[in-house]
Amino acid sequence: MMGRTLNVEMDPFRPKEDNEKDLGSEVPYLSAIGALMYLANCTRPDIAFAVNLLARFSSRATKRHWKGIKHIFRYLR
Repeated sequence: MMGRTLNVEMDPFRPKEDNEKDLGSEVPYLSAIGALMYLANCTRPDIAFAVNLLARFSSRATKRHWKGIKHIFRYLR
C-alpha cells in the first residue's frame, strides 16, 4: 500500500518557527476555524482533532497553518 507523505518542514501542526511571519488581518483564519469547529461538533467528528490542533495557533497563525486549514476544506469537498 502506498501512502502520501507530508514534508516535515510544511507540517501545519508544528508551532511557529522564528523565521515565519504571522498572517495578516486580510486572511479569515478565525472565521475558517469557527466554521470548521461548527462542522466538527455538529456533523463531522472525523475532523475534530485536526481542527483543534490548528485552533491552538489562532493568535499567531502563519501561512503554514493557513495551508492546513485549506487542506481540511479540500478534504471536506
